[in-house]
Amino acid sequence: MDPERAATDRYNKEALINLLRTSGENAIELYGVWDGDFAEPPEVKEVITAETILDPRFRFRERAFYEVSI
Repeated sequence: MDPERAATDRYNKEALINLLRTSGENAIELYGVWDGDFAEPPEVKEVITAETILDPRFRFRERAFYEVSI
């Protein structure tokens, strides 16, 4: 991954974590779907931490259900 893309990914991930932290919740559920896929069950369910999202190797998967510990 080129340095500019890596910096953009890091910025976006940090912004997401900051947004999740403003909720005041201990855990947040995220489900990544495309428009029209709402009726389909998740392909993957994972419990992760906010720090997991910040890992440069982490990528959200399509139709994955995440429980994120804040």
